[in-house]
Amino acid sequence: MTDMQRALIAAGFVVAKIDYPSRTKTVKKLSGPAIEEGLAQCETQGASTVHVVTHSMGGILFRQYVADNNAEAFSRTVMLAPPNQGSEVVDALRDVPGFKRLNGPAGLQIGTDEPSVPSNPGPATSDIAVIAGTSTLLLQSHKIIQGNIQHTTT
Repeated sequence: MTDMQRALIAAGFVVAKIDYPSRTKTVKKLSGPAIEEGLAQCETQGASTVHVVTHSMGGILFRQYVADNNAEAFSRTVMLAPPNQGSEVVDALRDVPGFKRLNGPAGLQIGTDEPSVPSNPGPATSDIAVIAGTSTLLLQSHKIIQGNIQHTTT
């Protein structure tokens, strides 16, 4: 995200790059502080319009925030590789020793089962673009999701 941050700043955008402790808290506990920190940074820097770019779980945090706050402060949203349908990798690996420690409470919440967080928040209230691939760089995870990827075009 640092390269994107530099490019956006060079293009004249105000940028707030947010990190969050996903290994220690749930999605619900992360979403408010993370998104509000970004909004505060944008306001401090004088931004008049707020666009959002998320990556992976950041998209789920954003959706959770919007659902919890009926947020309409955002103009456009770009989600990069969000697990909006949940993650089959989480389903397959959640009981593997060390997975919980490595991914934390929030990581365990993004499976594909009914109580998973991606299944629950509603859609965002801004214009949205989702950019997702059909392969992974994660070792062995391609075997878990292979054949389960759905291709859509609009």
